[in-house]
Amino acid sequence: MPRLAFASLSLAPLLLAAQPAAAQGADFYVMQYNFGVRDLNKELDEIQRLRERMSEERDFGAGCKLLGSSIYHLGEAKRLLVRIAEYADKLGETGDYNAAVEKHNALLEILPVQEADYARLCANR
Repeated sequence: MPRLAFASLSLAPLLLAAQPAAAQGADFYVMQYNFGVRDLNKELDEIQRLRERMSEERDFGAGCKLLGSSIYHLGEAKRLLVRIAEYADKLGETGDYNAAVEKHNALLEILPVQEADYARLCANR
């Protein structure tokens, strides 16, 4: 699997265990991939909505709650991207696989920063 060179270490073990699409049926993986993309778009929309609300929020406690919600949804998006990459790999969709891995890796950089901000700013709330 030469595509694993693009994956982060956290994705590699999941994709090594992948079975060919024919073993489960390509239709199943297409359906799961589409559900994953739909759910990912919902999570990304919610993250954007929360960020907009955080930029307007003036109450510190409410801002901490919004930041906590944002962290939760970033985690969900990360989880969905792992699934999307797995399904794209099983379907042989290299471009979609690489895009999911790149987005996953970007979240791996963003999530710890937001978690550190939450710990620093909201730990006593």
